[in-house]
Amino acid sequence: MAPGDTDNVYVNLSNTGTLATAAGMTLWVAGTPANALTNGTAPSEGLTVTATECSVAWTLATGVCSGSTMPILAAAQISTMNTAGTAVSLSGIPSLAAATGQVAHVQVSLGLVATETSTNGVAPTPTVQGLSTTLAYTFTEQQRTGVATNQ
Repeated sequence: MAPGDTDNVYVNLSNTGTLATAAGMTLWVAGTPANALTNGTAPSEGLTVTATECSVAWTLATGVCSGSTMPILAAAQISTMNTAGTAVSLSGIPSLAAATGQVAHVQVSLGLVATETSTNGVAPTPTVQGLSTTLAYTFTEQQRTGVATNQ
């Protein structure tokens, strides 16, 4: 990726369980090696992720939503959400907060933010140039609270 590039992935998140969910879901993105997520010198540089829900399935060839969209995650630095303990909340995924059998059509966008400048073909030190990482996305659905049943 070059600075300013975006890579979109399309995910259908399904509630295939037997319980409705609470109104909440989190996302964390683990990168291996973690030091490839940012060069560590410039705040807000490195890999970022955003997520947008579409009311219908996305058109994969064009990345277009023919229904309505709702942002569920504003741009977040992956280096700040790379463990389960630093997972970020997704803003209201209503289709998953409802009954079982519902599907959320989500576009997850990975971007590279960098303002580094090479001088005479020499990259700055440290740099994000030439780094690579393997990412694993983990969505965690929030279980509804327990209820008392009297029989």
